[in-house]
Amino acid sequence: MPYILWCLCTFYIGIKTVFTRLPYQAFAIPAVTTFIVMTMQGLQIDIEHWRHWFWMMGLIWGLFAATQNYISKGENPKAVLTGWSVN
Repeated sequence: MPYILWCLCTFYIGIKTVFTRLPYQAFAIPAVTTFIVMTMQGLQIDIEHWRHWFWMMGLIWGLFAATQNYISKGENPKAVLTGWSVN
């Protein structure tokens, strides 16, 4: 049960990070989508020993922490994205 809860929490914070328009969004999109697909594949195959799966989980949690840190500083996300042609 803790394993499933850990995966669901990672899905939640990953999707939350993907839909937050900050500079970290470009890194979160491939990490979260790949992690979700790998986890679904893990339902079929034993995933406990996939080192890259744990690496990606750590990456998602790190991107979430960086996003929350960026938001807590009160900086304007639009100002960062102006040079990226993202409206």
